[in-house]
Amino acid sequence: NRMVSDNRWVATTKGIVVFLLTALLFVFWYDRDRELAESHVTAVRFGFYRVIWIEVLCGITVAWCVRKKFRFRLPDAGVLLLGGYVLLRSVYGDGMVGYRTELWILFVILYFLLRLLSSLFRNAVTVMLWTLMGAGLVETIYGFGQLYGWFASGHSLYRLTGSFFNPGPYSGFLVMVLPVVLFYCLSVYPGRQKSVGEWRYKLESGFVWGILLLILSILPAGMSRSSWLAAVAGCGVVTAFYYRIRKQLKELGRKLGKKAWWGAGIGVVCLLLLFSGLYLMKKDSADGRRLMWKIAGRAIAENPWGGCGLGYFGGAFGKAQAAYFATEEATEQEEWVAGSPEYGFNEYLQLGVELGIVGSILFLLAVGLAVRQLLYSSRPEKGAVLGGLTAFSVFACFSYPLSVIPLVIVFVLFMALAGTLDDRKLPAEERKRTVGAWFVMGASLLMAGITWRLTEHKEEWKQAYIRWGEEQRYFSMDIFEETVDHYRDLYPFLKDQPKFLFEYGQCLSKTGQYEEGIRILTEGTRLSADPMFYNIMGKDAEALKHFGQAEACFKQASYMVPHRLYPLYLLAKMYFESGQSEKGRDMARQVIQKEPKVMSDAVKEMKAELEERLKP
Repeated sequence: NRMVSDNRWVATTKGIVVFLLTALLFVFWYDRDRELAESHVTAVRFGFYRVIWIEVLCGITVAWCVRKKFRFRLPDAGVLLLGGYVLLRSVYGDGMVGYRTELWILFVILYFLLRLLSSLFRNAVTVMLWTLMGAGLVETIYGFGQLYGWFASGHSLYRLTGSFFNPGPYSGFLVMVLPVVLFYCLSVYPGRQKSVGEWRYKLESGFVWGILLLILSILPAGMSRSSWLAAVAGCGVVTAFYYRIRKQLKELGRKLGKKAWWGAGIGVVCLLLLFSGLYLMKKDSADGRRLMWKIAGRAIAENPWGGCGLGYFGGAFGKAQAAYFATEEATEQEEWVAGSPEYGFNEYLQLGVELGIVGSILFLLAVGLAVRQLLYSSRPEKGAVLGGLTAFSVFACFSYPLSVIPLVIVFVLFMALAGTLDDRKLPAEERKRTVGAWFVMGASLLMAGITWRLTEHKEEWKQAYIRWGEEQRYFSMDIFEETVDHYRDLYPFLKDQPKFLFEYGQCLSKTGQYEEGIRILTEGTRLSADPMFYNIMGKDAEALKHFGQAEACFKQASYMVPHRLYPLYLLAKMYFESGQSEKGRDMARQVIQKEPKVMSDAVKEMKAELEERLKP
């Protein structure tokens, strides 16, 4: 009896450790430091730096205390290959944005820490999945609080954002949790009451069914079509695994014979009608996504194997879009829906742009190996994890989850659980890859060293963001003389932030430092697809009497987003002021005749000014 009591105490202690370390991954993004510039993004990033340190130190402690062997599996190799490729590209490649590379490496470390935690004891996977569902419950309550006005939204334009900046990532988080919740809802059947007791049965069933109803109630309010598709796909996978639908469909097909084909045809028609409805619900948005994917494909073709580097998607996309609209291939609808996105709204294409075909293949290989591991597992939880991975994979086709730290954490958690679940259905020779406890401890110390190296000076970076936030107040008040010197001091820390480069470039332009302004803004064009960089560069070149360079900048800006009038207005003014009156008149007529996407007072003023110029 004493031995059984000790074993229960050890299992309980392990369960508490796993719960606390997993829960820590889902709470840090609620702490918003409003002093930071771009706080909705930077506060989460600096919070993750703190949390990963705690996770690593606790991982070393666990490895030292437990001294358990580690079974190395194929998903681990896939993740290592992907992380190694990113690391090699950052060291020997043609440039990567520093913090983006650091985050990828830290996510690889987090993967192995979660692998260690989830393999501590058999029920560790269950504890981690229930913790994830608890995080989903908190988010749904937070979302309902925003809808009813109890909590503030994370964005001025949206009422529902949860703890995120807009409804898209919020809906993405919920749909990644939804398949896990559905799995446990299906698992809480009446016969389970006898095995776990009436009290625990009622608690489990009330908890999971309550979360399911809350998520399904709030998900439509997010108006995210990609999340709806991801929810259907993820829940479909869970249902198919639980009820063994594949086997049942085969039996049904044999019974129905030719009628089965009629049923399949009707199902396809219903799906087509569903997709058509989703398309027509936000037609311009859907056309815009399609244009983004088309331009991303062209950007991949520019550098197919290596890509442009992590963090440089915006610049590569902007140049590819300008080159496309400079030709006569584009349609009027494409010109109408064109924009300057920060993300590709398709992670597989964005990975192709940033890491090339090699990086995309390695990412798909890592996910594929995780799915293979799940398919060969005999644990029932594989349905929940596979459903979550499916929801992420579908959502990634239409959104940017790899750019949102909380969503990446959930993805890494699913990958780690996939690597941990047993593989008893595999041949015996494939199940012998184990490493000793001393190797695990050594690897933990190595991960701690890497984490320390990547996060050791982050307090300086954080202070730089705080100072930037303070300087933005003076920038917004058009106080440029002193602000430009402070921006120059912040440049070494913030040179990978396109918004900072744009503000710094404007300060230089307003203070007459045109050549340095062009240099800073040129750096910004590598990071951003915003045509305003080229507009300011054109004005700087015009001030230096470099009219050919100014003309090229204004034209580049007009090609990047064709429905905007401002670059053409600046070009017309430059023609008039440089003595090219005939070109100026032609361009002025184009601006006056062109219909803007949004009519505003600024557009009316630009047209009125050019009409005055045309008067004899």
